[in-house]
Amino acid sequence: MTCIAAIANGNGSFIAGERGLSQDDCMMLLSSPKVWKSGEYLFGFYGGMEGFRVKENFIPPKIPVNADIVKFMNSVFLKEMIEFYQDFHIPFNTDNEYGLVIVARNKIFEHDISDMSMTCFDSDYFSMGTGSSYALGSLHTTETWKDNKKRLNVALESAIKYSMTCQGNIDIVSL
Repeated sequence: MTCIAAIANGNGSFIAGERGLSQDDCMMLLSSPKVWKSGEYLFGFYGGMEGFRVKENFIPPKIPVNADIVKFMNSVFLKEMIEFYQDFHIPFNTDNEYGLVIVARNKIFEHDISDMSMTCFDSDYFSMGTGSSYALGSLHTTETWKDNKKRLNVALESAIKYSMTCQGNIDIVSL
């Protein structure tokens, strides 16, 4: 599967992902990152390869200046995502293990396509995917570090080393 990790704190907003693709008993390396910046957002996808359609085609809505970011993400943003899924024939409300980690306005969200949830987390770091437990442990032990890029790099290196479904280059993008 994968590992996507994000940090959003006073030192900036960052998201990172490795490039492994696992299926059954095979591991392949992707030529393109699973993380990207689009406007005021950072994105990373886990699970199915539908994420590449989102990466290449979804144009996220502008966030109004005084918007309550949690309410905005659970209304306007989510509505546009649903319309995008319909337009690009991406099945949702199924047992698909596909989703997005999204950073917006220094908040981290996880969007699960199976139930169309949009969850905001209280922590300033988060990780998703099969290598997530290794990345989260690393992010916890490096909480005092000021360099978010270094923290994410070490977290993804941990996921790659200990999860059999993570490998490849580490990509990090920031706002």
